[in-house]
Amino acid sequence: MDASTRGKFFLTQQLLPGLINGAIAWAIHAGDSVIGLWDRGAYANDLLATGFLLPAITWFILRPLLPAAVPFRWPDWRGPGWTAGCRRRCGAAP
Repeated sequence: MDASTRGKFFLTQQLLPGLINGAIAWAIHAGDSVIGLWDRGAYANDLLATGFLLPAITWFILRPLLPAAVPFRWPDWRGPGWTAGCRRRCGAAP
């Protein structure tokens, strides 16, 4: 990814939405001196629901699509250091 692509991504996917969300939050809570985490109208419940529902919905959508796109292969649990020399030292079958 070159610098111009990273800059465009940062601007369009991080900075601009952050500024918009900040402006909305400021407009909603401009008169509040304190915003409670668990009080009425607070954000903890929204954050917990979003933190669970967004990944769950994404998983339900992508789960049927992934096997067709990426063939399944069991991971090599032995790791990259599992060589013929290691097999002899460890006493494992070749």
